[in-house]
Amino acid sequence: MQKHRIWDNDLKIYGYFPNEDGKVAIDDFRGMTNVYEISRILTNPERYIVECFSGWLDREGNEVYEGDIMGIPYIDPMGNIHPDNIEKKAIVIFSKGVLGVDMGDATTPLLLWGQILEEIYVPNYGNKKIYSNKLHLKKITNSHF
Repeated sequence: MQKHRIWDNDLKIYGYFPNEDGKVAIDDFRGMTNVYEISRILTNPERYIVECFSGWLDREGNEVYEGDIMGIPYIDPMGNIHPDNIEKKAIVIFSKGVLGVDMGDATTPLLLWGQILEEIYVPNYGNKKIYSNKLHLKKITNSHF
């Protein structure tokens, strides 16, 4: 089942879906946990913003969701990625059927930022890249903070 994160505009906190009961649990961090049916969330888009989990982790192991702000590393003229040198920031969005980072003039799919575990040659196919579930990007924050 796909994981989602739900932003509550009234309480200014996140909840996650699904919990073990298949419902949305929003903890207000004051000892009160509110559990809702997903239908309540979907019928109130002014209050709740649903964000999809990308299936990727950032380079430090944090889950990457739609709406997260990512640090884009510097890429030198030879194509080498310098992950500690953040060149700019971009937001993760869903566009044209894919989750990617909005670079302003274009959206780059997250897959293109994936860390390659190995690259092998396959006869009658060519080079095949096997990716880890980690990105070269660093999650800085999300769009609601």
